[in-house]
Amino acid sequence: MLNSNVFGRALNLARGVILARLLVPDDFGLFGLATVVIGFTAMFSDVGAGAFLVYSQDQIETHVDTAFWANLGIATLLGLGILGAAPSLARFYHRQDLVPVLAVLALSLWMQMAATVHRNLVRRELRFRSLALIDGLVSLTAFMTAVALAWRGYGVWSFVLSTLLGSTICAFLLFCIYGWVPRLRFSQNSFRALAPFSGWYVGQALVWYLVLNVDNLMVGKFLGMEALGVYGLAYNYALLPITFIGNSFGNVILAELPRLYSAPQRFWSAYFTSSKLMAALVCPIAAALVIGAPDVFSLLFGPKWTSAILPFQILAVYGAIRGLWMDPFGSLGKFKQGFWTGFAALSLSGLAIYVALPYGKVGVALAVLVSVGATHMVALYVVSGSLEIWLRGFRNSAPYFFTAVVAAFIATGARYGFALTVSHRKELLALVSLTTLFGIYGAVFSRQLQQHLEIITGRKFVKERFRN
Repeated sequence: MLNSNVFGRALNLARGVILARLLVPDDFGLFGLATVVIGFTAMFSDVGAGAFLVYSQDQIETHVDTAFWANLGIATLLGLGILGAAPSLARFYHRQDLVPVLAVLALSLWMQMAATVHRNLVRRELRFRSLALIDGLVSLTAFMTAVALAWRGYGVWSFVLSTLLGSTICAFLLFCIYGWVPRLRFSQNSFRALAPFSGWYVGQALVWYLVLNVDNLMVGKFLGMEALGVYGLAYNYALLPITFIGNSFGNVILAELPRLYSAPQRFWSAYFTSSKLMAALVCPIAAALVIGAPDVFSLLFGPKWTSAILPFQILAVYGAIRGLWMDPFGSLGKFKQGFWTGFAALSLSGLAIYVALPYGKVGVALAVLVSVGATHMVALYVVSGSLEIWLRGFRNSAPYFFTAVVAAFIATGARYGFALTVSHRKELLALVSLTTLFGIYGAVFSRQLQQHLEIITGRKFVKERFRN
């Protein structure tokens, strides 16, 4: 899964670099706004049916048909709802071209949600190699399509049509690989088992989606679509480490942890091992993004994106904080607590962003760092109710964060020293600063990183089995 996510994110990065030169910030802003709207709707369309099958400790044969039809029915209704609401949204943002974009993305969402149950059935059986291959193929197809369309001058439709094609191929492959065909059967008993789980699952997913996207909505409304394009690019690329590493571990560990609920000691051991792995990888990459941005950002994306550099650096720090530990609410299946914590975070972040809007994109980025970053720091204590667990989590991951911070300061000093005495070429400055950063980090954690690599690749597990 890590390999697949690295491959997919690398293609997304390459797509962003190429399209940033072929398209304009307005195209990025329009697609980013449409994506936020579609993603908000997706929180309702899933209804937790697929996740219910993963978290359920019972035999799922009696639930799977009901879960599929409930999920598909609600996805269909919400897809039609998007079509009905699109003209009003277009008038609110003064962009009539938002209507056809939302219509096509609504179809893409429907295709994606039609395969949600199949994807989670594959996850439940821990068939991550199959998921990785599908996701890799979809990423490659979407990349090639987007670049080809942008090259031919299709503008925002380069994003939209490549997204639709990727969702269609993904759904088709998941149906083929799992080989399960839903029967025309709907059980009231199964629906009653699904409903309580679904309510809190959807509620917490919805509120956290708003927490993580309220900044985009407010920037688009109050600062304009071009500002949203710049801020959205900074946000998406600053959070690359946590998205591809966090998603890789999350897809695997959140399917495994429900099996350990009856053994708390084993559960927390697995949780903190995964969190340590994530922090060890996310923190130095986030630090590299912060110190490397002034030298490589405009080089990659072009001079029209230079105003995104400072928000990008601030949001990279925010991403490192989110990488300190795995999502505690999803890990424990405590979605009710996740909802109320997310509601508090949404209120705090919405107010902070509103206050920061006069300071532009930089102010919004700082508001997100302070408000949402602080919420993530206390989430582990909220869900566990134990200061001991929170301190264990902090001691588990904090060394990686603080070492990355210290190494970043030293690397920045080396960069400026090199600029004063040797050369001002940005490529060389980036090389000096990044080499210094990773050299210090690797020297401090050489043994731990080797152990983490053995766990990720499975070598440690194979060695232990051989010795036994």
